[in-house]
Amino acid sequence: MLGLSSILSGGVLGVIGSVITNITDTIKRKQEFSQALEMRKLDIQVMDKEWEYKDRAATREQEVAQEISADDLREASYANDKQEYSNNVKTGPFTGFLLVLVDVIRGLIRPGLTIFLIWAVWDTRAEVRGIMDAVNLSGMTASQALGIYGTIVDMILFLGSTAVTWWFGTRPKKDKK
Repeated sequence: MLGLSSILSGGVLGVIGSVITNITDTIKRKQEFSQALEMRKLDIQVMDKEWEYKDRAATREQEVAQEISADDLREASYANDKQEYSNNVKTGPFTGFLLVLVDVIRGLIRPGLTIFLIWAVWDTRAEVRGIMDAVNLSGMTASQALGIYGTIVDMILFLGSTAVTWWFGTRPKKDKK
C-alpha cells in the first residue's frame, strides 16, 4: 500500500501543480492582454494626435490657398481696371473712337459712383431733416425725434464711409522699384 499512497499523493501533487501552472498562465495571459490593450489605446491616442495635426495642417494650407486665390482675383480685378481697350489696337477711326469712349466711361465709373453716393447721403440727410421739420415733432418728444434722426444719420454715414474707404482703400499699392 505504500506504493499506492505514493502514487495518489504524487498524482494529487501533480494535479495541484497543474492547476497552479494553469492559474499562473491565465494570470500571465490576462496581464499580457491588459498590456496589449493599453498599448493599443496609446497607439490610438498617437494616431488621433497625428490626424489632428494633419487636419490642422491641411486646414492651414487650404486657408493660405484661399487667401492666395483671393489676392490673385483682386490683382486681376485691378488689372482689368487699368486695362485700356483702345491701346495698341489697329482699328478704323469710328471703332477707335468707340474704344476710347469705353475707356473713358470705365475710368469714370468709380469716381462717379463715389460722387453720387456722397450726394445721395447728403440728399437723404436733407430729406430726413425736412420731414422732421414738417412734422414739428408732434406726437414725439424731442429726444425721440433726435434719436430717430441720429440713427438714420449714423446708418447713412456708416454706409457711405464704408463704401468710399473700401473703394479707395483696396487700390493696389505701387511697387517702388
